[in-house]
Amino acid sequence: CTGTVHIEGVYINGDIPTAEADGIAIQAPNAIVQVQNVRIHKLYGAYDTGAHNHSDIIQPWGGVKELRIDRLTGSSSYQGFQINDDTGHIGKVIIKNVNIGDSGVTPPDGKGGYYAWLKCGTGTTYSFSNFYIQPRSGRSLNSSVYDSSGACGMSANSTTASFSNSAVTGSINAGKPSSGDF
Repeated sequence: CTGTVHIEGVYINGDIPTAEADGIAIQAPNAIVQVQNVRIHKLYGAYDTGAHNHSDIIQPWGGVKELRIDRLTGSSSYQGFQINDDTGHIGKVIIKNVNIGDSGVTPPDGKGGYYAWLKCGTGTTYSFSNFYIQPRSGRSLNSSVYDSSGACGMSANSTTASFSNSAVTGSINAGKPSSGDF
């Protein structure tokens, strides 16, 4: 893909226990991908990739020039946004008016992943505004956001994850927006 790929007004219902897949998987290193007014609900997945898929809400596993997400609500038993460039360069990432979290379904192997997986120091920049993560039961915001290289300089308390690296602007909030789902 080149140019702009626009995905809007889509409801992805993963509420089928035997269906394990990403909500949106992206392989578009030369394109801008915009996701707007989307709900991705109850994805199933688990840690053991020999028997299960990780089931991310959004994963640009093949790279993306720019990823723009605005007004998305999502839930997964495993992971949220895996946005690191291990399998393809990711340029600019803009996440605004988003709330994601636990689907309420225990993963088949009992292990849940991260709701935001970030990696700084590779040229990827992140901009967050009104980004909310509802950690799964028994987990904190700190254990729901992963700074894979440590280079983002994440610091989290019970309500906010902030970042000292200039490649990341804005913060991630714990819980849900007071106005309800986006």
